[in-house]
Amino acid sequence: MKKLFALFAVVVLAASAAFAASSAEKSVILAGTESTYPPYEFRNPEGKLVGFHIDLVEAIGRVTGKKIEWIDMSFDALIPSLLTHKLDMIGAGFLMTEARRQKVAFTRHYEISRGAVLALNENLDKIKSLDDLTGKVVTAQMGSYVEQVCVAHGGITVRPFKKFDDCLLEVVYGRAYAATMGLVAAKKYIKAKDFAGKVGIAFDYEMEGTENKKGFAIRKDDPEFKALLDKALDEIEASGELKALKEKWGLL
Repeated sequence: MKKLFALFAVVVLAASAAFAASSAEKSVILAGTESTYPPYEFRNPEGKLVGFHIDLVEAIGRVTGKKIEWIDMSFDALIPSLLTHKLDMIGAGFLMTEARRQKVAFTRHYEISRGAVLALNENLDKIKSLDDLTGKVVTAQMGSYVEQVCVAHGGITVRPFKKFDDCLLEVVYGRAYAATMGLVAAKKYIKAKDFAGKVGIAFDYEMEGTENKKGFAIRKDDPEFKALLDKALDEIEASGELKALKEKWGLL
């Protein structure tokens, strides 16, 4: 019995040590993303993962001497996977909201974001603010900050979906009055073949306070990893590469 207990204690200590180790010490960084958010992260016609965040995280890997291994999953699974050590970082666009700060830490910000509301072209003139969505059904990506904005506004029936395509298809099919997402992504989606000529941007809005800033999410108990990523982002910005990537993907 004592031997069994001792063996169990060794296993627990080994597991605890593995979880306590900083991701900064790893040679391969597991980065999570959700690949339906162009131009930030999406798959090209050949099925390759591409986009602004993909390039930026790969640049971080190059600067830090780490290999990046991508794991594609649903948006709402990203934070749980990070907290259970299935990921080292979330390489997708996360606004640095106070609600998220309760669960994760963030790198320094690399972009300031705006939200947008999209609707059928014939309804665009009727929608000038969130007040005009009162009593209406509005779609948003599950777990996104723009979803929280609509819920917090009150009076809006928010219907969440995992993919932006599904959010806009609900609008096209008349099952929702409007959809909301980040402005940059919205500009891309209204040009996509399923939505071009049908859906447009009614208005865009600035996120309030520090919550309009994007950073990469990491675990709160890994300050060494945060320091490593922040230093890499500083170098990437100082070299002009960050601006070049924003220009490449149409963010500027």
